[in-house]
Amino acid sequence: STSLVDILNILKYKSSVFVLHSNRVSGIVTRGDLQKTPVRMWLFGIITLVEMNMLRLTRHYYSEESIIVCLEKTSLRLEGCLDLFCKRLERNEAVDLADCLQFCDKRDLILKKPELLKSLSVFGLKKYLETLLKRAEKLRDKLAHGQDIVLGTTWPEVIELTEKVEKLLELLEKVE
Repeated sequence: STSLVDILNILKYKSSVFVLHSNRVSGIVTRGDLQKTPVRMWLFGIITLVEMNMLRLTRHYYSEESIIVCLEKTSLRLEGCLDLFCKRLERNEAVDLADCLQFCDKRDLILKKPELLKSLSVFGLKKYLETLLKRAEKLRDKLAHGQDIVLGTTWPEVIELTEKVEKLLELLEKVE
C-alpha cells in the first residue's frame, strides 16, 4: 500500500526494500525495478506534464511574433520550429507556432520572463531552474528512447531529480 513516491524516497537511501503482506515478506523491490515500464511511464508522464505547463505559459506570455523574435537568436531552433509549423499547416492540422516548440525552446522562453521566474523563485536562481529543466529534459530523452535511466548519474540523483520535478510541476500548475 506504500505509494511509489514513498518507495522512491526509501530507495534513495537503500538499494532494496521488502514487500510485506500480512506481516510476511512476500517480495522485494530494488532500484533495478525502477527501470521497468510502469515506473518509466510514470516518470515520463511527470516530465510531460511539466512540458505541457511550459507550453501553456508560453502561450500566455508570448505572441507568435515574440516567440519568433526570441528564437531568432538561435536561428536553427527558429528554422526547425517554422519548418515543422509549415508542414503541420499543410496537413491542415489546427496548430499554432507554440505547438511546434521543443522542450528546450519552451524552457528558454520561460526563463526569459522575470514574472515567471518570480513565481518559481522557490528554486532560487535562474541558473538553478535552467539546470533542473535541462536535467529533466535529459531524463525524458532517456525514457523516450528506452535508455538506462541511471546512465551517467546515480539512483539517488535520479530520485532527487524526480522529487524536484514534481515540486516544479506543482508550482507550474499554480502559475497563471
